Formats: sequence, C-alpha cells, structure tokens
Amino acid sequence: MMSTVFEHDLLAGAYNLLVNCGEAKAGDKVLVVHEDPALGWYDLAAPQSVATVATQIGALAELIKVGDPINGMPSNVAAAIDASDVTVYFARLGDHGRFGASRERGVSVVSYARTASALGSDYGTRPHVEMTAIKTLIDDLLYNADEITVTCPLGTSLRGAPLRHVEDGPADVSIRRFPLCVPAPISAAKFEGQVALNGYLAPTGNRTYQPASQIIDGIVKAEISGGRIQQFRGEQAAISAIQDHYAHVAGLFDLDAEIVDSWHAGIHAGCSFDQPEEADPDLWANTWFGSPHYMHIHTCGAPTPGEICWMIENPTITADGKPIWENGSLSIGQ
Repeated sequence: MMSTVFEHDLLAGAYNLLVNCGEAKAGDKVLVVHEDPALGWYDLAAPQSVATVATQIGALAELIKVGDPINGMPSNVAAAIDASDVTVYFARLGDHGRFGASRERGVSVVSYARTASALGSDYGTRPHVEMTAIKTLIDDLLYNADEITVTCPLGTSLRGAPLRHVEDGPADVSIRRFPLCVPAPISAAKFEGQVALNGYLAPTGNRTYQPASQIIDGIVKAEISGGRIQQFRGEQAAISAIQDHYAHVAGLFDLDAEIVDSWHAGIHAGCSFDQPEEADPDLWANTWFGSPHYMHIHTCGAPTPGEICWMIENPTITADGKPIWENGSLSIGQ
C-alpha cells in the first residue's frame, strides 16, 4: 500500500511540474535533461516519473543524461533542447544563466525537487497555480513598497526600497522554476545596513566553480550600501578567509567582488532538506533557498545574480510596516 500511495503522489508531482508548470500537451516533444545521480544532486526516479507522465498525456518523451555542470552544455544536449517543445531540467545546468534571454520557442523548467521523495511530497504536489498566486501577491507587495526592512536574530538590519522601472515589473528569471519557491529578486541598490553572516558562503547556482563554499568562523557583519559591500566586521581571520574567497571567485570570472546584486526569501513551506549544512554547503544552500526559513542575498559580480550567496536564517521582512516574513515564517498566502 505504501509504495502505491508513494507512486501516486510522485506522478501527481510530475504532472504538476510538466503540465501545470511546463504546459506540456499531447503531441509535444518533451526533453528531460537529468544529471548523473552519482554526482549526488538528483536521483533518477524523479526525471523518469516526468517522462512517464509525458507519455501518459500523449507527448513524446526523451531523457538525456548530463555530467558535472562545470563542463558546460554538451552540443548534443543543446541541439535536443532547440528541437523540444518543453525541456525539464533535473540538472544544475538548468539553473545556469537563468537570468539570460528566454528561448525563442518552447518552454524550459528547472526542478528544485531533486528526488522522487521531494517531487512526491507537498513541495512537488502543491498546485503550481497556488504558488503562482502567492508569488504574485508578494511580488506586488515588495515591488510597490516605499520602505522594506529586513532583520534576523543574529543581527541583520537592512532598510531600503525596490529599484523601480517606469513600466517594468520586477526582473525575474527567464526559465520557469519548479516548485515556484521564491518571488522575483529585489535589487539591493537602494538598501543599506548590515548583514550577519555565519555558516558558509555558497554559490548562487548561476555558475559552477571550486571550491564551491567557504566556512564562516563565527559571525561576521557585512556592511552594505548602494549595492556594494562597504566593509566586513568581525574576527580578522574570518574576514580574511571571506575576502580570499571573494577574490578567488571574482578572479575566475573577471567580476567586481564588492557588488551586492539582489535578494529574495523562500515562499514554499514544503521545502526541506535532511542533510546538515556542513555535508555539502552548496547543495544545502541551493536546496533550502526556497524555504521561508531563509532569505538569500546574491553578491559578487554582474550580470545578475552574481556568484556568491549569503544565507540569512529566520528573517523578518516588512513592506511599509506589514510583515511578510516573521522569524522565518511566511505571514501571508499560507
């Protein structure tokens, strides 16, 4: 009975991803790009379930396995993507360049439900339309606010306003996220104050590099203003390690290390991760980011989003005095 229930939930999550989010339909060519499970980020059962659902709705399904994303997009995969109507990524390659130009045709979706258990849980099965409504509500509240404040128990204290354009709404990714677990990022250009850093620095998921993370010894306060890091305060050894990591990553991609690009916090209460942060800080940060328990700030370089992430636990975020997150819990839309 348990296996039958699990299979039903898994296929429900796969349908939610492929049809509700990806808008796949009968006759479409569906490409499922899945990362080698041996790399530890994705299993095989989740992408296989999407291929199964594609067949059930009358679409043509193809699975292609890819390796370590540090090696870039293989030419045969790029050609298959161009020929597909819907591409679903169970691979970190799907997150790379997610703020770039949209496809000329077809739909691309990157899955942050990395395993069958995640896809078949509330994280994967909560209707995509519900999460879209929550995201839209929060986007409107944040983007139209005159003042936003951010605090956390460790001492983060930021104040600012969104950077608005005359006709455009908030800038967002060009690839669809599934589950939809964060609102559009808010530019940090008009924010100032301090951010309490602890745990690890991790990648934003925009590119892959080594070493992927840097431990933060104790708590270091980063003072920011005008979209830039002004200084770090704390133990000198911890500051030096952080600065060395920034210099290394900036040097790899010829970036301005002091840029603070943008931020957003998680909105999906079903997001969870059962491994400790120290086991793999990159996987930990790039999975937990969708939970309301965390806000993350994109730093180190342009174009958006930068390459180094700050994870802020249990944020309280207000828009014109109205709490949207309170101590790591979403106050609206639940």
